[in-house]
Amino acid sequence: MNKKYHVRLSESERKTVQEEMGEGKTPKTIRKRCNILLQADETLGKPATQEEISKRCGVSDVTVYQTVKDYDTQGLAYVLRRREHEQPPRKRIVTGEKEARIVALACGEAPRG
Repeated sequence: MNKKYHVRLSESERKTVQEEMGEGKTPKTIRKRCNILLQADETLGKPATQEEISKRCGVSDVTVYQTVKDYDTQGLAYVLRRREHEQPPRKRIVTGEKEARIVALACGEAPRG
């Protein structure tokens, strides 16, 4: 079966990926993407299959496919970016008015008794 997307990391890209994995502040999702890229790299020999990579990294086959596809079509910087959401995943429970009221209660005088 012919592969549609390929990962061929240059030396500088491999170094960037390894540095990104080594940093303590790197989010877990980006570390997983780095690990996927390193295991799917074809420059060091025959890479593992998508199923093997997904089992080793603890992600789904779709995640491996999308990461490889994004690298091949968009580049390394696109894969290693933090994805911004238009809206937060959850709506805020405390809105501006409620927050102002809570702050006023907290900063006000304590009740007697």
